[in-house]
Amino acid sequence: MAESVAEAHYHGTISVMALARSRLTAQGQISVPAEIRRKLGVGPGSVLEWHEEGEIDALEMLLNHVRLTVQDSDAAAAALVEFRKYPAVGFADCLILEATRKAGHLPLGTFDRPLARLQGVHEL
Repeated sequence: MAESVAEAHYHGTISVMALARSRLTAQGQISVPAEIRRKLGVGPGSVLEWHEEGEIDALEMLLNHVRLTVQDSDAAAAALVEFRKYPAVGFADCLILEATRKAGHLPLGTFDRPLARLQGVHEL
């Protein structure tokens, strides 16, 4: 049976090209390639932060994909914006908040202190 538009799933792959590669030394050091240093505007003494956002980058890529429709993409995009402002809250909580906001069921009650700091949320 053919899938309806509402039930269709993406069956392809989305590839991402690496900007550059660095190798980690035995001492735990890396070299940042010159082209990346220029793009970032960093030099000696600059502090670089490392974040685990692979899933968030993938979601952003999916939201911007031309031939892919994401269910409640407006809520997912709003959650992504909120998460980038408040990463300590966690993306799942930001998504719950935005789905709640979209459904018109604010305020959202929570026992989670970081989440309770966001607009539209009350700590229980």
